[in-house]
Parts: sequence; C-alpha cells; structure tokens
Amino acid sequence: MTGAAQLRRAERGELRARSTRIASLILLAVLACASLRGDDERWTPFYGLGYDVSVSFARVVDSETYTWKFRNDGSRAVKSMTFTCSYIDAATHQSKTDNDVLPGTLGPGEVLGGWTAFTANTRVQPTIRITKVERQ
Repeated sequence: MTGAAQLRRAERGELRARSTRIASLILLAVLACASLRGDDERWTPFYGLGYDVSVSFARVVDSETYTWKFRNDGSRAVKSMTFTCSYIDAATHQSKTDNDVLPGTLGPGEVLGGWTAFTANTRVQPTIRITKVERQ
C-alpha cells in the first residue's frame, strides 16, 4: 500500500471515529433531556421557606426516600445556610430531626440539591426549617 493510500485510509478511520463520537453525544443529549422531563414531573412546585429561599421535594422512585432542592429567590447570593430536616424515619418509625448545611453558595435564581445532596429515609415528605442564612 502506498503512502497516499495509507493516509486516505487513516483519514477515513478518523472520520468514522469522529462521526461515532458525535452520534454518541447526540444520543446522550436526547436521553438526558428525556430523563430530565420525567424527573421534573416528580418534583413538587417550589414554596417559600422565608429568607428568600424556596424548596421543592421529590420521592426517589421505588424507595422510602425523599430528596429536596433549594432555590435562591433573592437578589444576592446565599453564602451559607443551615437548616433542619424533620421526618418520621421509615425504618424505625421514630421522629427524627437532622441538622444540615447547604454545600456551597447559591446565586440568585440558582437551584441546588437533589438526591446526591439531600435525602431522608421517610415515606412522608419531610419538613425543612432554615435556621441561618448568610448572604454575600
């Protein structure tokens, strides 16, 4: 095989690999959008907790776990926030109150949370109460 033929063959291989990567990225984007739409349907509307912060809840599918996310409804970033989460534990059936913190800053209009950040082992939506907010 000549050098030119080898070069054309390598270019075709690169083109195929690039096309496969692009098709994979498009498929991932479509799947992500579809899963987000279904995910949004599980979340409650946001409601105010005071301090210009709102919360929304979702039950984790096929489990005894709730999760929540916060939204900053104010015009200044939330630098830090502490809160309590009260619920009836699904395993022990005992009332529980946990202290927790917002794991980072929350800019105006931003949302932070979900099952990777906040969860409670309960069959009933927990109660969140903000205990302290510091703004930038």
